[in-house]
Amino acid sequence: MLQPVINKDSLMRRRLCDKLNCDKLSFVLFGYSAMCVLLCRKKIKLLMQCRRRLLKRNAGLEAVIEDMRQKNVLSSESITILRNSAGGIEDLIKRRSQKLSGGLTPTTYSPELRSFALTLHFYSPHAYRYVRRMFDTCLPHPRTLEKWFQTIDGRPGFTKEAFDALKLRTASSAKPLVCALMMDEVAIRQQLEWDGKRFCGYIDMGTGIDDDTMPLAKEALTFMVVGFNHCFKLPVGYFLIAGLGGTERANLVNQCLSRLHDAGVVVVSLTFDGCAANMAMVNNLGCNFNVLSSEFKTSFRHPCDTHNVSVFLFEPHAQTCSKHTGG
Repeated sequence: MLQPVINKDSLMRRRLCDKLNCDKLSFVLFGYSAMCVLLCRKKIKLLMQCRRRLLKRNAGLEAVIEDMRQKNVLSSESITILRNSAGGIEDLIKRRSQKLSGGLTPTTYSPELRSFALTLHFYSPHAYRYVRRMFDTCLPHPRTLEKWFQTIDGRPGFTKEAFDALKLRTASSAKPLVCALMMDEVAIRQQLEWDGKRFCGYIDMGTGIDDDTMPLAKEALTFMVVGFNHCFKLPVGYFLIAGLGGTERANLVNQCLSRLHDAGVVVVSLTFDGCAANMAMVNNLGCNFNVLSSEFKTSFRHPCDTHNVSVFLFEPHAQTCSKHTGG
């Protein structure tokens, strides 16, 4: 039995007619080249629709920041600083597009995206988890940010050498290392200096932001651990600030407690002076210093352990405040 001979051109014309939903007569009238143009236009239209949907899903960073501001996830000061580090949004959108298309995302992050992620997580881990979930986990994991926060050249942030020394001390000790965490603000001179590479004197939380629109730092917020069953004192980090709210301070305390827990240190107390920002900080941590309340509480749950961390006010500062209040 003879098989029918199928011409390739006729087969292509038939497929084009099926794709364009037209009959053979219109195909003959318009011609092959005209039908190819129509087919290309249809493909362009579909691609433009996909692009519009992608742009609609990938909302700009300004919309994300505005959404966080409306939900009171970040304070107004935090949002102002976050806008200055918004240069990594292009890399973030590119990563999300590659992930949605099934491609491989780069293993390294651009300096702009790295600075944005560190700044956002510094001011609010809750806001960072929200943005990370919104962009399909294209932002780095918080554990990765903890490694980025470590500094080895004396710049602001948590000092890597200090935590390495604590790990060595706990490894060489037969008993657990029980410590107290202390924090305080040290007043510094507001001054801008050039160190040969960059200007120094702006507020710096160890996030890598280099912007001359930042205000000058007025204080250095320092963290230090003091041993209870070992005789030592060790600063573990500092941050250059120009005023910091209670929420941001509570985030720093939780990060410091988490790092100390990873180093094998058992922190049982937190000591600070009685300024208003610190009192707001302990309220965010879960304490209640209202002595007339039935929920009066002077401790909070450790973020990485089951025990509570007791809170103590620095006695000389508390006495000074009480004298000023009484006078």
